[in-house]
Amino acid sequence: MADNQNEGYSGYTISQVAAKAKESGAISLSPSLILLMAGTNDMYNTGIDKATSPGTLAALVDQLFTSFPSATIIVSGIIPLSFTGGQYVAPYNSGAKTLIDQKTAAGKKVLWINSTLTTSDLGDGVHPNNAGYVKMGNDWLAGVNNVIARGWVS
Repeated sequence: MADNQNEGYSGYTISQVAAKAKESGAISLSPSLILLMAGTNDMYNTGIDKATSPGTLAALVDQLFTSFPSATIIVSGIIPLSFTGGQYVAPYNSGAKTLIDQKTAAGKKVLWINSTLTTSDLGDGVHPNNAGYVKMGNDWLAGVNNVIARGWVS
């Protein structure tokens, strides 16, 4: 892609990403493709209700479509955690996938991709090691190729 700016927010919860997206300079960029992975920090934050986190992610996707109605959004499941909060990852991913799939079925240009990482792909219990980053890159590439094949982006 010739125009490939990105923004990332290390350590942010979904709600913090949503707030940042509202104030961000990205709004002026009118992105055609958004790659979104959010929720990891929600899983080990004791002040966040894990049961509502998939809905918070779905609301963020709605917010992004409001700001960028012609964008395509690829949403990835979060990677596993090998410490406190790890037990919430699978239920979060399952709930989030259901909500994103409903948006896709309703005609939104949004695609859910599953993360193929396992805890053996983590360097510190939460962040990927080098092999994990390769896997993550391949997951994103498969998603990008999928939306290109669907004619959602060119």
